[in-house]
Amino acid sequence: MRVIPIKIGSILRDDERILDARSSVTLIDTGEKRIIVDTGHQGDRGVIVDSLSARGLTPEDIDVVVNTHLHLDHCGCNLIFSEAVFYAHQGENPPIHFRRADEGTEVASGVSIMHTPGHTAGSISVIARTGSSVYAIVGDAIPTIENYETMSPPRINIDERLALESMKRIIDTASHIIPGHGAPFETTL
Repeated sequence: MRVIPIKIGSILRDDERILDARSSVTLIDTGEKRIIVDTGHQGDRGVIVDSLSARGLTPEDIDVVVNTHLHLDHCGCNLIFSEAVFYAHQGENPPIHFRRADEGTEVASGVSIMHTPGHTAGSISVIARTGSSVYAIVGDAIPTIENYETMSPPRINIDERLALESMKRIIDTASHIIPGHGAPFETTL
């Protein structure tokens, strides 16, 4: 299994608000299924298509899309993955064609869902086990490495306590984290 960040997320904010947010987009290739976790901001369509093309893939080659939550910076390019089966947590009130992504749901061999509420009620993370490494693709449960380093919950959250509990579960599980808005990193806490 390979876990490949195909677009690194970013966030630009001032002291009061978010000015621009673009989520990370991650490809998991299990050898049997190709999974995209979060599809990014609609303005990133070209970057995503080009990154897939550089790997010999098209959006139609993707079997599964998992949205960590349904904010537009994480699901803005869903429509380009026309052949994929979509997953999201019911707490996000997903469209009817989405499959349920509950705690422990296995979307492919070695790839499962962890319910990580806090940012939203239905926030989820995707756990991919590759040999001795455990990758967590976490959306905005841990938006940036700074949140991880300072154990600070996402600024935008529905419940700070839940957000911190979710962060701890992720850190206790993963050897590598792909945050919602930054480069992947290894856990060291």
